[in-house]
Amino acid sequence: MFFRPIYLPLNEDASGLVLALAKELGISVSGKAGKKHTVLLSSFIFCAQHLGSDHLLQWPTGNESKSQRIYSLYPAAGLPTIHNVRRSLITAGYVEEYDWGDQSSGLVGLSNADAQELMGMSSGMKKPATTYKVDLERLQKDDRFYSASFVDALQPYVLVNEEETHSARLERKGQHIRSPKMAITETKKVFGAKYSASMRHVREMNAFWLQHPLMLPSQ
Repeated sequence: MFFRPIYLPLNEDASGLVLALAKELGISVSGKAGKKHTVLLSSFIFCAQHLGSDHLLQWPTGNESKSQRIYSLYPAAGLPTIHNVRRSLITAGYVEEYDWGDQSSGLVGLSNADAQELMGMSSGMKKPATTYKVDLERLQKDDRFYSASFVDALQPYVLVNEEETHSARLERKGQHIRSPKMAITETKKVFGAKYSASMRHVREMNAFWLQHPLMLPSQ
């Protein structure tokens, strides 16, 4: 499951669950910052509802490197707020960093990191943690976890992949990192009015989906 800050509560149980989690974490849900916190906590709970059996959540760190510069593409929350909310979840024990490199690669006696190095795909630099293990049982103690519904209403506008070499693509895919996207300012310069028109259409669709959800994703 890949974390994206795009969900909002759709029913009363979802709103109550977000409020309860925010209170436990000491996070405000009022004012401008509170709206961002609501999006992030809603998106976290939605992701938790749809985790695989390994309970792993792909949540990129979001640093200045091009491979991690993704949250500027989402309209609902900025990088500092995302870091603060995730730090609160880690401190409270809801998520913990998962060292993918130490896990078995499927090759006899080799971890993922060892296999990458053997195949010449490792840069020798420590990558920021992007995978977290979620304490799902803890979230499931609240019965509202099962009945809470969230709506996908805050999609990023228009994403354009950055050009990358074949070797860079192989290394990225080996680390389970999604393709890097062009920054909004750069995309506007390259595509001009066509990109602005596309963004306007997505904003209109986001607003419509918020009022008229096409489905209940968590049911």
